[in-house]
Amino acid sequence: MFIVGIFGICLVFWYFLSFIWGRVIPALIFIVPFLMILGTIIDHPFWTLLLVIVAFVAWGMYLAYRDEHPTAKMQQQAIKDQEKAAEDADTQRVIDATDKALHDN
Repeated sequence: MFIVGIFGICLVFWYFLSFIWGRVIPALIFIVPFLMILGTIIDHPFWTLLLVIVAFVAWGMYLAYRDEHPTAKMQQQAIKDQEKAAEDADTQRVIDATDKALHDN
């Protein structure tokens, strides 16, 4: 009977660990950083606002730099986009010419 009791306790402990590992720990991965950030914002609003402003300015500087210095992949994509636009324009010209020819008669 003692061994059955130990087995039952181990089984309950295993179910508890599987619950913690499967539900609580993944939730904590999202909840703890959120609460830490929220606490920092509440405790230090000036520094948080300053950090947000610096982050947005840095992001804007990065976007401006990226636009001025495109990578080879971005250049290839731009060429493909221009070719596609030219094909679309040619197709539209053909459609317009056909419409004009049909309606003029």
